[in-house]
Amino acid sequence: MNVLREISEQGISVMVNLHSVELVKEYCTRVIGVAKGNIIFDDHPLQLTQDILHQLYGDEISQLH
Repeated sequence: MNVLREISEQGISVMVNLHSVELVKEYCTRVIGVAKGNIIFDDHPLQLTQDILHQLYGDEISQLH
């Protein structure tokens, strides 16, 4: 992840597929959340709410830290 951050700091766009909310909040500046082929969320990771996470992950997620 640190290598990807260094690439991003050089002005190069980096796209990753993550399922860890903690990693998303630590490393990402934009999140596009997709569920069943539909974009549910497109914003900064700090804007993720428990409701949005539930829409994305269903009952698999229990708490937003």
